[in-house]
Amino acid sequence: MDDKEKTALYTKKQKNVIGKWMEQEMSEVAKLLRNEFMESGQVTDTTRQRLKEILEDKNKREIFAEVISKEEEDEAFDEFMIDLVSAKN
Repeated sequence: MDDKEKTALYTKKQKNVIGKWMEQEMSEVAKLLRNEFMESGQVTDTTRQRLKEILEDKNKREIFAEVISKEEEDEAFDEFMIDLVSAKN
């Protein structure tokens, strides 16, 4: 294996590690959103800010969308998420 192939393999491994880490982070945020919503019908400002940061980053936004789409459907939570994502603040 030459240096170019080694570099490509290493880069691929790095991307996989980063991808798994981002998916885990997005899963934690999704879980936090759902738990806060189920407990009080709202989410904290801190959680809103984390969601805002995720939505501003294309890669994180795509991974978050994948993670949240895998979760159990709940119409009230889905509507809440649509409103939250649509909010301009």
